[in-house]
Amino acid sequence: MQTIVGLMQMQQQLLQQQAQLPQTQPQQGRGEQCEQRSSIAEFKRLAPPAFKGTTKPLEADNWLTDMEKAFAVLRCQDDEKILFASYMMQGEAFNWWRMLEHKYEQDREPLTWKKLRGAFYDKYFSRSVRMQKEQEFIHLKQRNMTVAEYEAIPS
Repeated sequence: MQTIVGLMQMQQQLLQQQAQLPQTQPQQGRGEQCEQRSSIAEFKRLAPPAFKGTTKPLEADNWLTDMEKAFAVLRCQDDEKILFASYMMQGEAFNWWRMLEHKYEQDREPLTWKKLRGAFYDKYFSRSVRMQKEQEFIHLKQRNMTVAEYEAIPS
């Protein structure tokens, strides 16, 4: 009889101890995500290309597009995007990155992915080149029609 009472007391103590532990429940269901950080190993498994700098704007744009595809797959946070993109920069591009990072540190201004992306485009895909490419696209012909004319056709 005393053994049963002892077991019941032990069980009661265990239940009380469990009740005092913080309750953590995994998030489930569609649309809910727990914050999961991506590792550099996961990023490298996607085989992202290195970037050494270029004078060819489309190469720079393609590299940034490849980076953003990898970020989307891994659901990277802003700081991870900056870390991973800078990790893939080499040579002249890495030197440019270090100067940009230093500028933001000196200004005590947080560097976001949006700001890094904008600075990258300013450096490697100047506004004049972007406008030129935009004009080429607008005047691109398909079946004797420009893109603008093709878009104007009612659907």
